[in-house]
Amino acid sequence: KDDLWTPPGARGIFGGQTICQTLLAAIKSVEAQYHVHSFHGYFLLAGDSDRNLVFHVFRIRDGKSFATRTVEARQQNRAVFTATIQFHVPEPSFGLELQDPIPVVVPPDNLPSDRDILRAMAEDDRVPPKMRDLF
Repeated sequence: KDDLWTPPGARGIFGGQTICQTLLAAIKSVEAQYHVHSFHGYFLLAGDSDRNLVFHVFRIRDGKSFATRTVEARQQNRAVFTATIQFHVPEPSFGLELQDPIPVVVPPDNLPSDRDILRAMAEDDRVPPKMRDLF
């Protein structure tokens, strides 16, 4: 509970932290050769930053190439988050790739800011005058 954080204005603990801790609990329950294949999580209740989270890991399946875990993050014996995580031992693809390579794109730091885009729109004669006044 000492590490749980509630964002300002939120009604419960930070969900990203809960997801990461749930994933770590699942990863610690499988052998090192298994890699995360899929993660499906559901927030059920708002977590309380004044109470500990207890993680219950259920071994659903342990196969030669796949393993499945269900993890519940609980407070006061009530599930606040649950996830099912599928693990897979990497296998050679023999050239069968199911997705295109990641394209080369402009790095985020080299893109125009939102303010720059709005300023350009305000100066663009193709944008109707009433719309330009909004920028």
